[in-house]
Amino acid sequence: MKTAHVVMIAGMSTAVFLGAATLATAGDISPFLKMGIIMNGDYSEPLGFSDRLVYKGGLDIGLSDLFAIGPELQFQHLGYSGTLSGVDYTTSGNIYAFYGNCRFAPKVKSSISPFVGAGLGLAHGTSRASIEGVDFSSFSGTKGSFHAFGGIEFRSLTADLEVNRIFKSGVDTNAVVNFGVRF
Repeated sequence: MKTAHVVMIAGMSTAVFLGAATLATAGDISPFLKMGIIMNGDYSEPLGFSDRLVYKGGLDIGLSDLFAIGPELQFQHLGYSGTLSGVDYTTSGNIYAFYGNCRFAPKVKSSISPFVGAGLGLAHGTSRASIEGVDFSSFSGTKGSFHAFGGIEFRSLTADLEVNRIFKSGVDTNAVVNFGVRF
């Protein structure tokens, strides 16, 4: 299973960089890294704070002074374990999402500037569950996904609110607060 993750990440990374190289003549390229915190949900659930972290990276390729397009890759790891009626159990999973984004950033005469955007893509999830160290269930699937975001930039620092949804997956719509850096 770990080999599949490495192959998927390598393939998506290659697609990001080849796409950026192809579109480099379109305008400025602005790579970014972000970390998000999923805000909705009940924190008394088995999932802890670290399970709500989402790691992100991507590129914005300027098509004009106001408009950019680009790829974004997101990763989230979920895992928890416990004991129920004296039986130890463990569940873990990963979610990878790849988006093609459109971003609008109006030019303002200030060091703080707003932006909004949206993206369509694919989300791939894997999960595995075990009881007393014996695997009894695993899942892997890919679904369409959508996200919209809006926020502010201060020099190279960003903060935004994102709403995302994986289509027909049973996963609720998530509200994510992101903080990041743009290069």
